Amino acid sequence: MRLAASLFLVLAAAAHAASPPTWRGYGGDAQHTALSAVAAQPLNTVLWHTPVDLQPQYSGSDLYIHYGEPMVTAANTVLV
Repeated sequence: MRLAASLFLVLAAAAHAASPPTWRGYGGDAQHTALSAVAAQPLNTVLWHTPVDLQPQYSGSDLYIHYGEPMVTAANTVLV
């Protein structure tokens, strides 16, 4: 019985260590630190781009605008 329990703990720890890191919403955590355990791709190439706000709304001469960060789903779909 003790051997089975030990084996279970070892396998559970290995499964937890092998699970991919998760990004939990805006900024990665409740403090919005945007710190990741995974390195980003090099920023020397543009992989894609899309136009945003083709008709921005002005209030007089002021442009009140705020952009959120794009979200990426588990299937690598980018939501802008």
